[in-house]
Amino acid sequence: MNSVNTLCNVDVSQKKSNSFSKLPYVLALCTMLNIADPTEIKADNVTNNNLSSVEVVISDCDIIGKIEKKTWVALPNSYSQKFRDFVSNSKILKDKDARNYTENFVVKQMLSNRWITKQNQLLFILDAIYEQITSNNIYTWEDGNDNRLAEFENVMDKIDQCWKDYNSWFKKYMRQRSADAQQRSADAQQRSADAQQETVKLTKIWLNQLIEFYDLYRRDPSSVKQEQISQSIKNSKKIIQNCKKYNIDYKAKLSPEIRKFYGID
Repeated sequence: MNSVNTLCNVDVSQKKSNSFSKLPYVLALCTMLNIADPTEIKADNVTNNNLSSVEVVISDCDIIGKIEKKTWVALPNSYSQKFRDFVSNSKILKDKDARNYTENFVVKQMLSNRWITKQNQLLFILDAIYEQITSNNIYTWEDGNDNRLAEFENVMDKIDQCWKDYNSWFKKYMRQRSADAQQRSADAQQRSADAQQETVKLTKIWLNQLIEFYDLYRRDPSSVKQEQISQSIKNSKKIIQNCKKYNIDYKAKLSPEIRKFYGID
């Protein structure tokens, strides 16, 4: 939780500066080497046609699958599994409310037209969320696709705003999560205190029963069976253990004769 709180306190302007400091160099390098992959660029400009023809059962935890189905946009193949692995391993996104918010957030962001390919738009939005949660990036501008890199340069400010919007919710979510954890801890402590109080109350009652049984035996030994005596002695050991555990002064309650009868120190 401390690492998450530290992340939430990162200055946004500093983050933007650090994230984009390598970008001019990467852009120039890609232009010089002309290393764009024509096949991948073509894929950027189409939606996943298979989504309309294949009916699949999407798990409630498969945020990526649900987002793709709702937006009719599929992530580039080279990134799809990376984001799915991230979602499946994220402690934050194991929470149903966090998953639902994230899914709705991305779908809403995809409704805006940023004048870039929808595949890249989805990639950049998800990467902004990934960075908020992990302080790292999946899209690092070095995948060999200079068309995607150029589009990223064109929407840097919008992606940064996307990060800020998600960051605002994320900090509220973590504060609430911390408050809920503190409340659960307080509730557990109260239940423990209540249980202890009840145990102390019962232990005192059992001490009185030890006294009553001994008095019965002393008045008329023939009225008590040997197995009852053996069971009472056995029970007394457990009762005295509770007395010692909860600081109950059993010696003040039990006379030396009674303690001798039960074999109590």
